[in-house]
Amino acid sequence: MTNKVVLLEMEQEVLKSLRGLKLVGFSEALLRQLQQPEIYNKINFMERISIAVQEHIDYLHMKKVKQYLKRAGSKVSEL
Repeated sequence: MTNKVVLLEMEQEVLKSLRGLKLVGFSEALLRQLQQPEIYNKINFMERISIAVQEHIDYLHMKKVKQYLKRAGSKVSEL
């Protein structure tokens, strides 16, 4: 469940910059951390970064899997 939070201008700019750098998974992870401070404020900085990096890696992996499935689907439908 996501909480509605008002992001500071700096936070909005960081998220926008991350998306501009194509770090979508990282920006989504950071946004989730900002939306759930009761969980993530208990975790130290490096753990939070580690979580965000892993979520970005997972995002990239799933993006690639979806591309493979889409290609495979079009090849199967051509048969």
